[in-house]
Amino acid sequence: DRALVLCDQLKLPIEECRLKLELAWRDHRARRFADGLLRAREGIEIARALNVPPLLDELLHVLGVMESSALNPRKNFLRALDVLEQARQGAEARKHPRLHWEVLHAMANIYRERGNMDLSSQ
Repeated sequence: DRALVLCDQLKLPIEECRLKLELAWRDHRARRFADGLLRAREGIEIARALNVPPLLDELLHVLGVMESSALNPRKNFLRALDVLEQARQGAEARKHPRLHWEVLHAMANIYRERGNMDLSSQ
């Protein structure tokens, strides 16, 4: 968190956005969903304001993964699918195959958890 303060003081918004992405993934792994969702949303606002689409796609990905996590007590599958679809379209448009695959994998997990095996295997 000290790094976030430093990024803000030094006026490094892209670095702050990248740091929020990393911290959101850390919060996800630690099952601190409220903190991670907040960081991801803040990062999304910064990425949109600065017009940094690749970073926006990554942040949408982590937001969708957290929104749909089985361990998240406030999971929202529809919102997660919407956010992941935005990330997928961005990754596809920018020819980012790793992210495209990761987003498709996250979407398949949602369908699998919801019992729709046909969509999860496509």
